[in-house]
Amino acid sequence: MEIIISTGSNLGDRTKNLTLALEELKKNFNLRAQSRIYKSDPVYSDGNGDGDGEYYLDQPFFYNQVLEFCLPDCSHTPQKIMEKLLKIEDFIGRKRNRNKNGDVIKEARVIDIDFIFFGQTKSSDPFVTLPHPRWHERNFVLLPLMELPYFQVLLKQKFLSTKEGLMEIEKISATAKGNAVPIS
Repeated sequence: MEIIISTGSNLGDRTKNLTLALEELKKNFNLRAQSRIYKSDPVYSDGNGDGDGEYYLDQPFFYNQVLEFCLPDCSHTPQKIMEKLLKIEDFIGRKRNRNKNGDVIKEARVIDIDFIFFGQTKSSDPFVTLPHPRWHERNFVLLPLMELPYFQVLLKQKFLSTKEGLMEIEKISATAKGNAVPIS
């Protein structure tokens, strides 16, 4: 089973942080492919699905990379994988400050690891939603993903499921936001 993970960093030595994340991930999963590293502006989704998220103007740029792994065995559940990703973020130095409502504040970070796909599995578990609900809105995920073998799996589907419903694969790149330029 393939798992697709996106890594990003906009604090400290970004390249070193991505490399450290990759090395930690390889201790748990078998690396199949990795994209080039992309430089991107910090952007978020407003969550309403219209793709018009705003940019964080007070944050430094990100380096992003998308990684494709194969699971060494079938004992991994999406929840167990998510727990491992959070532990790796903590190990690398990710800090999660929260607002009064308990929501994580979207601020600059040493590492950000997002769980994008788990094969063709769909999950709306409160702990992990798969596919990642905003993967198609973010050029810093979409463009590197297109470099990986897994993207060919996606292309075989005429429509992809998004939180807004089905979207034609050919139209996804037109809806993604944010600058993302390969640097390596």
